[in-house]
Amino acid sequence: MQRLLKVASVLAVAFVVGLAFSVADTYAKEPKIPDDFKMTDVGDAGAVTFSHAKHKASKAGEEVKCTSCHPKVFKMKMGQTKEKMGAITMKAMETGQFCGSCHDGKMAVGVAEKNNCAKCHVK
Repeated sequence: MQRLLKVASVLAVAFVVGLAFSVADTYAKEPKIPDDFKMTDVGDAGAVTFSHAKHKASKAGEEVKCTSCHPKVFKMKMGQTKEKMGAITMKAMETGQFCGSCHDGKMAVGVAEKNNCAKCHVK
């Protein structure tokens, strides 16, 4: 009976340890990539569809993590960026804010380069 209790105790501990590692592994992974979303509050330039999937890999081929942009450059919840940081405007981006923090012409195609408007804006 004691031997059976010891075996059951060892199995229970192994199960709990395995479960703990499984949960830790789940939370260590990046969350699911959100769907593309369209920004229509952009004036006359035309709507912009933002794709998290396209931005996942950088120009240099290095993986871009959620924390590369969130929450410093953009807030996590839709609508909070404008509410807490102001409108995402071309003027703001040209000074290195929002998209302009990476799209500066060095790290990624620059927002100030007028011949690149159609890369983001669709009329």
